[in-house]
Amino acid sequence: KFYRVYGSGPRPFDLSQPNYKSTCQRFVEKYNELKEEGKIEEEKLFEETGKALLAGGIILQRRGTDKVTQQSHQDAEARDSVLHQQLQSVLEEMQAKKKDVEEQKPELTEAQKESPVS
Repeated sequence: KFYRVYGSGPRPFDLSQPNYKSTCQRFVEKYNELKEEGKIEEEKLFEETGKALLAGGIILQRRGTDKVTQQSHQDAEARDSVLHQQLQSVLEEMQAKKKDVEEQKPELTEAQKESPVS
């Protein structure tokens, strides 16, 4: 959830420093600390962790949603709607065919009784 909301950060991890902690790692540690205290509701814990880091001097910037992403989401919703309608039509056709077959079965069994195949 952290990466989805805040992204991976403005700079790469500095693996040459043994004690280096990424912003994400600091976030996770603060999150767990606040969770253990038990003073903050679970639903608010993510936001409150961000606020606590800000108070400690760590600035988190939310990722922006660009117009391309929004357009892709709208396209997907429209496509899903069309697909749902098509599936609904196919389902109705299948149910109608099944009903027709079930209605014809008694007729077939009557005909088979009259002229059994030897």
